[in-house]
Amino acid sequence: MKPSKGEIETLLAEGRLDRAIELLRGVPDRSPRDSRYLAWLEQRRGDYEGSTRTLERLLVEHPDDREAQLLAASASWHAGRLGEARSALERLASRTGDDPQLAARVAGDLGTLTEVMRELEPVAAAERRLETAFWASVVLVAGVALWNVLRALRKDRG
Repeated sequence: MKPSKGEIETLLAEGRLDRAIELLRGVPDRSPRDSRYLAWLEQRRGDYEGSTRTLERLLVEHPDDREAQLLAASASWHAGRLGEARSALERLASRTGDDPQLAARVAGDLGTLTEVMRELEPVAAAERRLETAFWASVVLVAGVALWNVLRALRKDRG
């Protein structure tokens, strides 16, 4: 049975986000609007992967649902999949011609995301250098251990 809008709003007002999500997930043939609402609630809870799954199912049946596409980009962004979010926003930007509000929203999000990615690039580069240094130290430690084992074997033979 589909929960009423009032029932969901009451749950949200009471701070029972999990229960609202549970009720919406239990609706067998959710409308696109209800699926978008569920995905939005999942994002509010911080469940970006759950939101992504909800939206993927919706977009299979309604691939031109621009609001769902925008929510999917948001889920990717908040889950840290910035490249995926940027690609989704770029695709969506090419399809917003008849909706100036959506076009402005997508352009703003894309601009912000581009700036965030530009700011994070030095951090990502430093992280790659640290990872390389870590693995180099692992190889060095393993090499020293192997050298010590070989030296001990030679000592035992000699």
